[in-house]
Amino acid sequence: MKPATVHCLILGCFYLAFCCGYTSCKFLKSEHHPHIWKNLILVHHWPVTVCKMNENDCKEPPQYWTIHGLWPEKVEECNRTWHFNVNEIKDLLPDMRQYWPDILHSSLNRTQFWKHEWEKHGTCAATVESLNSQKKYFGKTLDLYQKLDLNSCVEYHTLEPAPTHWWLNAVFPVEILQGLVLAPKLFNIFIEEPQPLQLCFSPKEAPSPGKLHGKIDRNTCLLKVGIKPSSSYYQMTAIKEALTSVYGVTPKVQCLPPEQGEEVQTIGQIEFCFTKELELRNCTHAEAESYILQNDWSSGPEELSICNDTLTYYPSQV
Repeated sequence: MKPATVHCLILGCFYLAFCCGYTSCKFLKSEHHPHIWKNLILVHHWPVTVCKMNENDCKEPPQYWTIHGLWPEKVEECNRTWHFNVNEIKDLLPDMRQYWPDILHSSLNRTQFWKHEWEKHGTCAATVESLNSQKKYFGKTLDLYQKLDLNSCVEYHTLEPAPTHWWLNAVFPVEILQGLVLAPKLFNIFIEEPQPLQLCFSPKEAPSPGKLHGKIDRNTCLLKVGIKPSSSYYQMTAIKEALTSVYGVTPKVQCLPPEQGEEVQTIGQIEFCFTKELELRNCTHAEAESYILQNDWSSGPEELSICNDTLTYYPSQV
């Protein structure tokens, strides 16, 4: 064999080895770290809207906000071999049944919803030490739910009907605005109703209820803008402006589209976004926009999507 030929073969082998090695490194990297996430989203949902999306399955929903789940952003089903075991959370069951019920299946012995949330979301959240067991995951979620106390927020203010609109008159004292870049003020807001609320957290230390409470006082949730279920319709623009006025950031609001023959959407979910340092941020950032809504409880054709700036319904009954 000629020297030139041998030289070419050697160079070719080196090239192939380099390419294969580079590809293998990329593959291994993606295989070893496929479930990286930066934010957690604590989701409250309004049972009446859940039932509205699943009319054939739902009866007598609770008339208070309940937990949907605690979701790491953009990842799911991180460990399919780590199965749900209700015995690990048996001491949490009284609170689970009250605050994290299966809206669609009301049997006290039914655990399918919790199983789904753990296997789809909890196994991903478990990469953080403070959420690395079923007991920690469900317990921490309950802690956050109770610290935020959304139901108290939703009952804090009421709306008074006017001839054509509903108006909220409210004073926000300094302590209510703790952690927010706002000043106390008196204002009138043309407003309406809420729906499932999402709050995002950093996995840096797994959201500590105490640390979170310093950022969002239990009285700085939706009720600061007088949102409550009713038979009235509201302008989505007014809801967004009111929320932005209170929080100083733009949340993301999700709705059910109008039913056939109607023009009114149904508010379904509100997402509040945070940086890794648990600072409020606009949900219009690229990272937030890239997050696809995880609609776990819709078994029908209806799904939530970004609300249009049109009339909006916040149902008080199915």
